[in-house]
Amino acid sequence: MFGVHPPAISRKMLGKTDWNLRDIAKAAHFFNVRPEKLVAGSGFEPETSGL
Repeated sequence: MFGVHPPAISRKMLGKTDWNLRDIAKAAHFFNVRPEKLVAGSGFEPETSGL
């Protein structure tokens, strides 16, 4: 799905490698959610969230 080897995804999931915007968009598409749902709590909340 990401076009990378499984160990690369594992490193991302473990926090050893950063996610880039393309990866986030692909994961959001795969899970059928908006990208914001995948980064909430990481400092990317919308301005209107109050956080």
